Amino acid sequence: DDNAHDGANHAREDPGETIGRIDRGAEAGDNLEETMEKGVDGDKRKMPHGGLANSEEERESNDGVDDGEGDRDSPAGFLAGTIEGVDEFDNEGRVITLDLGEFFFVNVYVPNSHNLEWLERRMSWEYSFGNYLKGLDKKKPVIVCGDFNVAHEPIDLKNPASNHHSAGFSDEERGKFSELLSAGFVDIFRQRNPTLTGAYTWWSYLRKARLTNAGWRIDYFLISERLTEKVADATIESEIFGSDHCPVTLTINF
Repeated sequence: DDNAHDGANHAREDPGETIGRIDRGAEAGDNLEETMEKGVDGDKRKMPHGGLANSEEERESNDGVDDGEGDRDSPAGFLAGTIEGVDEFDNEGRVITLDLGEFFFVNVYVPNSHNLEWLERRMSWEYSFGNYLKGLDKKKPVIVCGDFNVAHEPIDLKNPASNHHSAGFSDEERGKFSELLSAGFVDIFRQRNPTLTGAYTWWSYLRKARLTNAGWRIDYFLISERLTEKVADATIESEIFGSDHCPVTLTINF
């Protein structure tokens, strides 16, 4: 399929490609940069180092969160997360985590499996990142935003039949996303719009895919289940151009 989500067509392999915005009720005027500069409640916070356990035994003991020597002070608990033991992930800057007081905010760019040639690498990522999120969720609620590089269900892409077993719509990648949802995280846009079709966040640059809306929904806000009642809105800003992706927005009240 000309609009398959693979390495050739996903031209922007860049951790900054996904544009996400989170509005926090009365503080909606504050942007993330301002929040990071002023800190939370005017002070500096600590948060766990973003490292993930390397061995099976370590994963079972701490769920992938290093609470010890990895802690560091920084405004608003800012930390670039890492995947310990997997150098290629550590060097790619794929995870940023903020401790914003009431919740952790995680921005992520999930590795593309590139025509499934890198599927094993992708599964290693999914296992480690899933453990990391579950570890954070034990401490306080989590909001995750980013390019997850997977369309979860057939409703999440224009041509599911022809793209089955393609990168981004393989059974393995979809299954790992399902595991995140089973672990207590909510795809809040789909929960709010269970039958809405044609709602996509990425379009190939080929064959005028954006004009025909031959797209994929691969950019998400996932939130801890206990935050769902605080959500005012979750939207896809498909009218905004400038990239092969469009922004996604979460409005939440605390």
